[in-house]
Amino acid sequence: MKITFAKLTIAATIGLALSLTLSCKEESKQDGKQATAKCKELNHETQFCFKGKIYEKCGEEGFGVEYNPETQFCVCEGSAARCNYMILDKCGGKEYNTEIESCSDGQIYSICGDKNYKPSEEDCCYGTIYNSSTQFCSDISFDVADLCGGKKYNLETQFCDNGEVKNSQ
Repeated sequence: MKITFAKLTIAATIGLALSLTLSCKEESKQDGKQATAKCKELNHETQFCFKGKIYEKCGEEGFGVEYNPETQFCVCEGSAARCNYMILDKCGGKEYNTEIESCSDGQIYSICGDKNYKPSEEDCCYGTIYNSSTQFCSDISFDVADLCGGKKYNLETQFCDNGEVKNSQ
């Protein structure tokens, strides 16, 4: 008996779709009739069923994978045209934006440059963490400087002299 690759691929696809349908129906029985109705609307190419709810698979259409939405989430890093899909663990039960946040010990932190920081306690100036009670961020030079007598000043046209802001000549 000669079995071709195409026949094996079709058989595997049917088997996978059947197992997903059965597992979704099984999960749906636990959650009642409403969940069963939802899972019947499932598109097996792009979606999966988890505890009676429909979720989008993580990845490109036709190649997406399932994950545990209670503990994980799917992110697309990069642009839509060049998306790098990843499944990450939630941080303290929450999703976070991997472009501007990081997770450490179950806490979500903002990212400043390549460092974690807490916006409630610190500030970020173009990649540099600073203390806004004693320093400021110059939007012109993109530098952090000490306040002068408690005041901000223009780093390009002014300077601080014993707590007084003075104009440069």
